[in-house]
Amino acid sequence: MKYRPTENNVSIYGRTLTKAGILYLGYSCTGIAFTCAARSVKARLWSNSNAWGSDLKAVVAVFVNDELYKRFVLEEIEADYVLYESEEVKPVKISLIKLSEAAFAKVGIKEIDIEGNDVPRLIGPKARKIEFIGDSITCGYGIEGEWNKSTFNTREENPWEAYAATTARALEADYHLVSWSGNGIISGWTETGEINDECLMPELYEYTDLSLEKSLGHESYEKWDSKRFEADCVVVNLGTNDASYTRGEPERIATFGRGYYQF
Repeated sequence: MKYRPTENNVSIYGRTLTKAGILYLGYSCTGIAFTCAARSVKARLWSNSNAWGSDLKAVVAVFVNDELYKRFVLEEIEADYVLYESEEVKPVKISLIKLSEAAFAKVGIKEIDIEGNDVPRLIGPKARKIEFIGDSITCGYGIEGEWNKSTFNTREENPWEAYAATTARALEADYHLVSWSGNGIISGWTETGEINDECLMPELYEYTDLSLEKSLGHESYEKWDSKRFEADCVVVNLGTNDASYTRGEPERIATFGRGYYQF
């Protein structure tokens, strides 16, 4: 049986956007989870990976009964991917999680196909909720690369094993990652000392997924409704990239302080 993923039949993780029946995953660790009794589970996934270079394509992971089952790169604009296979119908928990970050290729879940005459069922929410707002550290930028040898690519990025997601799992909390490498409050990363004020977190945070909607060619953008996820704790890990601009200068540091407080 085939199902479009909705909040009625799958648990949806992170800030996600639904348009024309497609559930879009942009930010790190966005995804879905559900239980069912199945012989196999497939997903029809969309991606704009073709618009990105070979190092910046979308990467997703599949967890079966909370254990990593497979991890793969989305090469096609649209294709069916096997998430789970068994020789017999068995109860199973499936999680599909986006590992690559919002700055690069996007992912859309068009449908879930369950072989086993069963329907997908929600995973119960956890008692705690945490929101992490950050930059590359939160995205797990390069944590699977080789020090001083690797150049960045999304295959070596793994937010699942970075501080935010591991903290949330240790505390048994549902969580959102609103993170973007190189991002800041008043300036993103700059090598020249000149301000880099393109696509800063105060602007991104206002919308559900500004970058994704721009990539889809939308002319208006969905504002984020904070009631969708009311966190018990908010962790803000920003300032590393701003420091590449402030460079110890008191006036710039004061501007950062005011911007940080306002945010």
